[in-house]
Amino acid sequence: MFGRDLLWSSSTNSYTIDPRDMDIVQSLCNTSSSSEREQQVPSYLIEPTANFRPDTVIPSYTWETLPSKSVLYMVVRNEDIQEARSAMRSVEDRFNRHFKYPWVLLNDQDFTPTFQKYISKVTEAPIYFGKIDSNAWNYPSWIDIRSAEDHMDIMYALNIHRGGSLSFRQLLRYQSGLFIHHPLFNDVEYVWRVEPGSDITCEMMDYDPFVYMKEHNKTLGFTLTMREDPGSIENLWSDTRYFMNQHPEHILPYNKTIMSWITDREKVEYNMCHFWSNFEIIQSDFLRSKAYQDYFEFLDRKGGFFYER
Repeated sequence: MFGRDLLWSSSTNSYTIDPRDMDIVQSLCNTSSSSEREQQVPSYLIEPTANFRPDTVIPSYTWETLPSKSVLYMVVRNEDIQEARSAMRSVEDRFNRHFKYPWVLLNDQDFTPTFQKYISKVTEAPIYFGKIDSNAWNYPSWIDIRSAEDHMDIMYALNIHRGGSLSFRQLLRYQSGLFIHHPLFNDVEYVWRVEPGSDITCEMMDYDPFVYMKEHNKTLGFTLTMREDPGSIENLWSDTRYFMNQHPEHILPYNKTIMSWITDREKVEYNMCHFWSNFEIIQSDFLRSKAYQDYFEFLDRKGGFFYER
């Protein structure tokens, strides 16, 4: 469970748990009843959540001491508490302890009291615990569920990464165009997406990427690109070309876009260059723009988030 946070001790030639994780280790060891241990279910997963009241607003005073209305953002479930703590601590240690930008954590479940308690110990910055609207997470009405499940079975059989996962598709769809409509992002200018279990190694004590992007009018900051599996997006490019032809009002000149990065020399076919968005900084106005939302809704209506991956 604690994986990446194990520390090597040269004096004892053994691994030890990061001392900052001892609070949650003791909680998990001491609070579980014998019946819970027999079920092998951590107590924080079965505790009542009836009193959970999700946050829906970031108060205006939150921004008073910050140079940018920006947030650190994560979608996470209660069972991923240690992966969340690890990723947050990484960002806090190397960047946010100097700035104290707020965190926005979203969950399609209710956050448990234990999750909120031990997550809050990782940072001195404000944390807002929100809940994902079920209408934005579950199958939309126009999806043929049986067909979607058949496509997942095929992708699983072809050994496509996460090809058989419904929750992965739900997450990708939500992150692609729906999260920005959550009320916690209403006044936000930039969003830094942090993935549970991720890690950053760059010291950023004197560097604020939010300010840099704002001052230089940047839209997207990303960490890496990789080659996409063609079997996971069979119709994405043809659908995209169709959208471009139908909406010339949204299309910028070729030399003012990233098309040269993602197309072949003939500027016709997609070269499978995949911008990995698990650790990105994105301008909120871009996601809210009519051009982007029209494109997202077009793809959503086509069903590719569920029929493909």
